[in-house]
Amino acid sequence: MVPMDMLIVEAAHQSLQRSPDLLYEPIVVQLRGSDYRLLDAHELLRASEEIHKLTTQLLESANEKLQRLASLDGLTQLANRRQFDFSEPVCHFEFGLPG
Repeated sequence: MVPMDMLIVEAAHQSLQRSPDLLYEPIVVQLRGSDYRLLDAHELLRASEEIHKLTTQLLESANEKLQRLASLDGLTQLANRRQFDFSEPVCHFEFGLPG
């Protein structure tokens, strides 16, 4: 049984800790007082997966932004030394110059 205010990710983790015989059994959610609801374990895992996907997208977006910020001069918005360091080996390789 899980309380209604438990986070989806925590509830999914808790449901996976059950014995294998109970893994696909519904999960009892306590709403208020003596009110309960059955939740399909598959639905819970799908919701957890969706949260994971959205979180991954946000992290990828933040990393792209950080890479852009790290490669541009803050004042001029021109490529900084780091940007040239990343592109240098490719230029040397393309033109046959030693690395």
